[in-house]
Amino acid sequence: MSRKLNSIRIIVITLLIGVCAPVVSFAQDAIWLELNSRGMKAYESGDLSSAEKFYRGALEVAADGELRAEMSATLNNLGLLFKATGRLEEAASVLHNALELRFSVYGARHRYTAQSMNNLGRLMEALGRYSAAEHLYSQAVDIYSEWKGGGTSVLAGALSNLASLYERMGRLEDAYRNLNRAVSIYDVTLPPGHPKLASTVNTLATVLVKMGHGVAAEAMYRRVIELGVDEKGVLAFEAATALNNLAALKKENCAYEEASDLYERAIQLWRDVVGGRSQDLAVTYNNLAGLRTRQARFDEAEQLYQRSILLHEQVLGARNRYLIPPLEGYAYFLLVTNHPEQAQVLIKRSNQIRDQHDLDTVTMAQIEDRDRSCGDET
Repeated sequence: MSRKLNSIRIIVITLLIGVCAPVVSFAQDAIWLELNSRGMKAYESGDLSSAEKFYRGALEVAADGELRAEMSATLNNLGLLFKATGRLEEAASVLHNALELRFSVYGARHRYTAQSMNNLGRLMEALGRYSAAEHLYSQAVDIYSEWKGGGTSVLAGALSNLASLYERMGRLEDAYRNLNRAVSIYDVTLPPGHPKLASTVNTLATVLVKMGHGVAAEAMYRRVIELGVDEKGVLAFEAATALNNLAALKKENCAYEEASDLYERAIQLWRDVVGGRSQDLAVTYNNLAGLRTRQARFDEAEQLYQRSILLHEQVLGARNRYLIPPLEGYAYFLLVTNHPEQAQVLIKRSNQIRDQHDLDTVTMAQIEDRDRSCGDET
């Protein structure tokens, strides 16, 4: 692993990745580490094109020097980059190769092997291959449970991934069990205001709502709000999410004034702290618009629907599937306020988006029959 590279080889690698560096002789493992680290930094800064070039350069060095452990690490990184850029089939191939290498290098029960299982599980979930994802997540949880006696943050992360899959599959009891275990671990291993803890508590609250345990869910949401409402960055994001979700719970329970206050606080966080051009802000505008419609505060409701639609278009484009709820919510509002022709225009547009995404279309009668009274979901 310490074999020297000559100057010509250094120049070739430098040209390949577009890096202007002094031509000196390094050990191959040191060159691999430099390229892989630069790739990780570029990825974290959002420069995905440069990150891919660095990773490919690192892979070439690792292959040339038969650095199999190092190659498995870079393959993991490259696979996650492909996943982040929507190149899911490429990601699947790369992450499979990373896992095979780690089986060979570290064995079946090593934490690095578990890391690859966890990453490949996330990819399988994104591809809709839930059975494969469950198998990989479960194996990772099993391995991490043995590492350092269990109770580590990486175990909690794997439990959270498995729980999110179970939630998506409708297996709420299994999701709750894994999330509760993850929160218990994070409570011990992380500081009270850590973003991972806040995110997991938020997810646990959402599962509790789906299970019909609103009181327990409210306590979880309020915990996250207290953690992040006066913070910035990820904690503020989690607090805004909790405010929005708790508002929806209050609206469901007919506590309209409290729901209104929570939605407005969420909007303030999304707009002024997290960032004003976000899909999450657009969603909260739509949710508050639905509440205002129930309250017969129609002028406010219409303005909020229009803001939600415009912001969705600005952030995700004019034909994204997340436009469907505000378009159909606004159509319902127009029917309630006796503007059926304008409502029909919005329903037609929503159905065009539904067709594009292979979703069932809706009729005006279906929109009109939606009961927006207290006790029903908006």
